[in-house]
Amino acid sequence: MGGIFRKLCLLLSTLAVLLAATACNCKAPSSYHNEYTDNPRPVVMDTHVVPIYVDKDFSYPHLKDIREALAQWNIAMNGYEQFEIVTEKFDMEPDVLKHIFDSMQGIVILSRKSEDADIQQMPDGVLGFTPSAPAQVVNLIEDRIGTRNLRIILLHELGHALGLMHITVSGTLMFPAYPYDSPCIDKSTVVALAFTRRWDWHHMNWCEWPR
Repeated sequence: MGGIFRKLCLLLSTLAVLLAATACNCKAPSSYHNEYTDNPRPVVMDTHVVPIYVDKDFSYPHLKDIREALAQWNIAMNGYEQFEIVTEKFDMEPDVLKHIFDSMQGIVILSRKSEDADIQQMPDGVLGFTPSAPAQVVNLIEDRIGTRNLRIILLHELGHALGLMHITVSGTLMFPAYPYDSPCIDKSTVVALAFTRRWDWHHMNWCEWPR
């Protein structure tokens, strides 16, 4: 009888933990968090939140990569700006698009296909593109990416969306060709963004790459 009671208590405590996790919508920490420096946050009045609208057509594995890439950029920007997902079911709603373009606030991450007319005109090596820098739209050509790492591709494209151009230095995320030499947001990329935004790079974070 005592054994049954102990098992029942264990089951109830497990359920309580699961319910608590669901209630707070907790997410597992980024697996790359410990790869980055841990510098003090800048003294800013308000962190500028950048709303992110994620296309509903992304596969679940790619959606996980998108969340990871956004989390890593939040680590790197360390409070100067912060990406915040508004929806992962974005369906090109005209009123939302109008608001994004009129206000210049927010980034849409789109799933594109090779069969799209404008994509067909691009070289096969193009896996993603951001029409301007800074930008409100990031395009990822999902079927071209295949087994390549979408997280790294999006890290690169988000750099463009934040205003970065290519860095023709080997070993940097913003190198102009995949795999961009760096699998994370390196110091050169952080310093370039700080210079572009007039931020203090000493308060930002970067991965120690190459190791």
